[in-house]
Amino acid sequence: MNTNSLLCYFRTPLARLAVATLFALPLLTHATVKQLPTEDFTKFNEIGQVRISPNGDFVSASVRRGEENQVVILDSKTLKPLHRHRFQQDKFSISGYRWVSDKRLVFDLSVKVPTEQERPFVTGALTAADYNGRYEADLGGGRIIDPLWEDDKRVLVLTGTYSRPYLAKLNVRSGALRDRASLPPNAFATSSILLDSEKRPRYARVRTEYNIDELFYKDPAKTSWEKIAEFPYPGGAQVPIQMSADGNSVFLLDNLDGGTQAVAKADLRLQNVETLFRDDLTDITNFYTDEESNVYAYASGIGKPELRVLDPQNARIKTLGMLQGAFPGQDVQIVNATRDGKQMMIFVSSDRHPGTYYIFDLEDNQLRFLFDTRSWVDPELSAPMDAFVFEARDGLQVTALLTTPIGEAPAQGWPLIVHPHGGPHGPYDTWGYNPLIQFLANRGYAVLQVNFRGSGGHGANFEMAGFREWGRKIQYDIIDGAKAALESYPLDADKVAIMGASFGGYSALQSPILAPEFFKAAIGVVGVYDFKLMYSAGDIRGRFSGKRYLEKALGNDPDEFAEFSPLARADELTVPVMLVQGERDDRAPVIHSDRLAKRLKELGHPHEYVIMENEGHGFYKDENRIAWYEMMETFLARHL
Repeated sequence: MNTNSLLCYFRTPLARLAVATLFALPLLTHATVKQLPTEDFTKFNEIGQVRISPNGDFVSASVRRGEENQVVILDSKTLKPLHRHRFQQDKFSISGYRWVSDKRLVFDLSVKVPTEQERPFVTGALTAADYNGRYEADLGGGRIIDPLWEDDKRVLVLTGTYSRPYLAKLNVRSGALRDRASLPPNAFATSSILLDSEKRPRYARVRTEYNIDELFYKDPAKTSWEKIAEFPYPGGAQVPIQMSADGNSVFLLDNLDGGTQAVAKADLRLQNVETLFRDDLTDITNFYTDEESNVYAYASGIGKPELRVLDPQNARIKTLGMLQGAFPGQDVQIVNATRDGKQMMIFVSSDRHPGTYYIFDLEDNQLRFLFDTRSWVDPELSAPMDAFVFEARDGLQVTALLTTPIGEAPAQGWPLIVHPHGGPHGPYDTWGYNPLIQFLANRGYAVLQVNFRGSGGHGANFEMAGFREWGRKIQYDIIDGAKAALESYPLDADKVAIMGASFGGYSALQSPILAPEFFKAAIGVVGVYDFKLMYSAGDIRGRFSGKRYLEKALGNDPDEFAEFSPLARADELTVPVMLVQGERDDRAPVIHSDRLAKRLKELGHPHEYVIMENEGHGFYKDENRIAWYEMMETFLARHL
């Protein structure tokens, strides 16, 4: 552990900090732009999850050492390291943790299986230990739902089986369970549970094998659960997020009409719904909760999150507003707080900085710097990200993000890399620091991320609009977004490439088929390239729910399969291609890339094909990540 980086801190009055940060990111000229080492972008975060203990005596920090995640405990006043948590040396890694009392933590573990793949598998096992490593205990499997701060011996966990989940109070020293409370039975685990102020489960939401979200309500005076709603996927839903203070109503996210998620209030069976706020373009992107799990604010928007107040009486509102004033242009999150609320862990990040942790002391109005998640990142050498909205060719409003290199644009404009995200249904691109995007910008490329139809975060109808349109309208959105960016920013229309991973890898091959004169190069990473193969290979088709998803998302039309599959239309490609594939990828099996590479070779089409040994759906090992970035850089430089 680099104790120097963990021990250095300073105290900064809030007023002074606000002035300092206003001038923290000066504009640089093109002549001063520095090309940074590839490793600066491929490395994982040095510091992960950071928390303050309930009594404020300790600070915990997840740290990465080699390929293992450990948790270091420090004295909160001196930041002197007190103990390092790791389990069975290099066999297990810590995938998550949380404080469950003033001195005890519970850890989620992952395990490395060398014969499987480089990335560790999350085990679902819970292990507890005191801050100093004493009284270690295996607690079995489960997921912590509530730490039960009033009970320093137990936490509330979700455990049981997929078909019979239940809640129980788990003794964090012995692993014993008591006070079991049944949950609605289903073939899959409960996806979300809402408790009332007395820590009783009141709502449970489960997804069936038919991809239907079922919402159950529990009257505390009754023993059984009542199913009050069903929400087929794809489509809108109602999601309870917080009970009202008097317990007679509930706040929820509501988009039953298919639009964006609205914050609403309703009676306990979700009748008489009153809409409180709705963003025209995006769903609610974040919630702000206090230590009692009360939601007091939320955020929406495609750029820097826009804070909106739900409970103006909550004590956190004034504090959060003051902190946001101290960090203009950045996103401020209150991560957790001490039990008495006098000290808070703060996380501040932006499009140009991956994030910094501070402790904020409310009594003396002081901030203490703790850790940078990526201490080697200089925000002055990072590129800014701009959000914009454009109109697709059929009139649909689509959001996008454009990252441009620092400094002045060259006379002909920056070359453009179009970078579609994976999914396509559910994921979406957001404002913030992204190492891959920053790497490309540091090498002189502007990078476009389009939230095409089908993306999550923009309402149920928007997501449904991408079904059966993978190879057509989704790709048109990507192409139209690139053309809109060319019209509004200093970009070189003669130097446009496309690259992406997973569904983004599919788009990287399909879009150049639809717009052969527009793109100059394509890079597909762990992509799917043949629709017929999606029904016969990979982990999605292996589940009943996965097959139903494929039927809705892709359909069964052989003519569409041929039209939408890059493998079937490989002879229409006019751009040089790079394919990069994980050898042990279960989501997008290697057969997709194998067959496309073979077809390109038969056609004599210029291409490069690289298989990453022992990697899955994305690359985990340091040397593989470096090699991938360097290959990508060389390929783009050659063709743009």
